[in-house]
Amino acid sequence: MSGAHPPTTQSAPAPALWGLVSALAGGRRGTSNPRRPVTRGRSRRNAPEIRGGVEPARPERSTAGEPGTAGPAPDGGGPDRRKGHATRSAPRAGSSAREQRRAIEAELIGLADGTDPDWWAPTWERGLRPDLPAGELFDALAAFHADLRVLHGLGVGGTGSTIDHVVIGAGGVVVVATDDSVGRVRTDGVHLRVRGRDRSPAVDVALWQAEVVRTSLEQRGIRGVAVRGVLHWEHLEGLGDKAICLRGVPLLSAGATVGLAAAGTTVSPLMVEHIAAALGPCPRMQ
Repeated sequence: MSGAHPPTTQSAPAPALWGLVSALAGGRRGTSNPRRPVTRGRSRRNAPEIRGGVEPARPERSTAGEPGTAGPAPDGGGPDRRKGHATRSAPRAGSSAREQRRAIEAELIGLADGTDPDWWAPTWERGLRPDLPAGELFDALAAFHADLRVLHGLGVGGTGSTIDHVVIGAGGVVVVATDDSVGRVRTDGVHLRVRGRDRSPAVDVALWQAEVVRTSLEQRGIRGVAVRGVLHWEHLEGLGDKAICLRGVPLLSAGATVGLAAAGTTVSPLMVEHIAAALGPCPRMQ
């Protein structure tokens, strides 16, 4: 586990972001989350925006991610081989629901070779904090990874949409939509339902927001970095013992969401800073 550097945000106005015009919105809006915080010291009215004149390609639907399977592991992930690892076995009969869920999410974020980085278990456990709003929780988890950056409440220029969180680390850029749906999650591999309600549009939103961020970075000359959409599922008990990944968008706890950005060695610390500066206010190091 690396030293703690609690992320904070600058109070100065954020630089304008690149990447999107109102044509991109297509009538979509971000997931609602009444408890969602934005970057400290900012209101949504003056939150940084992604602007520009190029419309990114819309993602196509597929049937990837059948229920009960992890689907293809996100690219750019995997454990940091330079650090200590703990051996992990597959969940055994009689294991606690928490242990089973942690093992499932380890595979979803690419830690599927039986060993875990030394930061994985404590990061995942600390992510189970129902008393903290999502933004504060991500900030607290990022404090245990010196090279991780977290941004909140990025407005999409020309639309009323807001990207909940963006986590940037050695594993790439993770664009996060927080979902606070309560109840058992059911899926046929294409659709997502919670207590009879169709939550499939949340997957579309996650894909669209990831494409917005990817296009914004490309317009700033930052290419070749993995950008992935994630649904941060606040009520983890609703996922049960299934690995759910629809159209490449996994449903993850807060700890696994941060772990997806932290796991890997494909993005250098300097590039992490460049990406954070391109997208919004960069946290100050303390």
